[in-house]
Parts: sequence; structure tokens; C-alpha cells
Amino acid sequence: MNLTGLIPVQYRLLALLLLVVACIGFGYVKGLGAGEDKIQAAWNVSKLAEAGAQITGLQRAAVQTHQLQEKTNEALKQGAARLQAKTRDLADARAESDGLRSTVSDAERRIAVAPLEAVRAYATTANAVLGDCQAKYLDMADKAAGHASDVLTLEDAWPVLPASQQPGTVDPPK
Repeated sequence: MNLTGLIPVQYRLLALLLLVVACIGFGYVKGLGAGEDKIQAAWNVSKLAEAGAQITGLQRAAVQTHQLQEKTNEALKQGAARLQAKTRDLADARAESDGLRSTVSDAERRIAVAPLEAVRAYATTANAVLGDCQAKYLDMADKAAGHASDVLTLEDAWPVLPASQQPGTVDPPK
């Protein structure tokens, strides 16, 4: 026996309509969930891209910091070498100065036996003046060499940004 013949047509149509509406509603609700997943996936991708850009920036900054530190260390090493050379040069200048003083003293002794009193006075005065000049010259040379070394050390150690990172410049597009 056929049961569909017992149910009137309008009820069968109503049941079919309800089934179609239920299927459409279920598909719509399922589609909404898929949209959330797509939005979440897009958000995750954008956050990963931001994190990657931050990591790249930090890595670049670390490399630049390391390069600047290397440059500073090299400048300090060169400054120490210049200081040693300056100290050695000062010692050589003092030895040369002592030899010159001995030569002037010998000239003073030779002139002292000369008959002219004026020659003796000149030699004595010249020796005193040269002695004062020598001491002041050595002190000035020592200070000048120290200042020059300090300037070179500061110039060599001064951090310099690449041209692309100078204020007012823009990085070229990649």
C-alpha cells in the first residue's frame, strides 16, 4: 500500500517546501562559518607578514650595530697604536734635544775662551733661550700629537648611517 496517497497534496508540498528551506538555511549557516575561517586566515597571514617584517628589521639593526661596534673597536685599536707611536716619537725627540743641548753647550765652551766678551754673552743667552724653547716646543708637540690622535679616534669611531638611512631619505622600492 502506498502511504503517499493518504497524505493530501498540500501537506506534501508544505513538507517539501520546509525541507528545501531547511537545506537552504543549513547551507547559509555553514557558509557563514566558512567566511569566519577565511577572515581568520587572512588576519593570521597579515600578522605573520608583520612579524616577518619586524624580525627582518631587527636582524638588519643587529647587523648594523655589529658593524658600528667593529668600526669603533678598530678606531680604538688604531688610537692606541697612534698613542704608542706618539710616545716613541716624543722619546726620540727628547734624545735628539739632549744631543742638541750638548752641541750648544760645546759651542758655549768654545766661545767662552774667545776674547770677545760680547760673544760669550751671546752664547750664554742663546743657550738659555734655546733651552726654554726646546722645553716648550716638546710640550707643545706632545699636546698637539695627543689632540690629533683624539680627533682621529673620534672620527674613526663616529657612527655613520648608510645613505639610505640618512634623515630625509627614502628607501628605494623593493
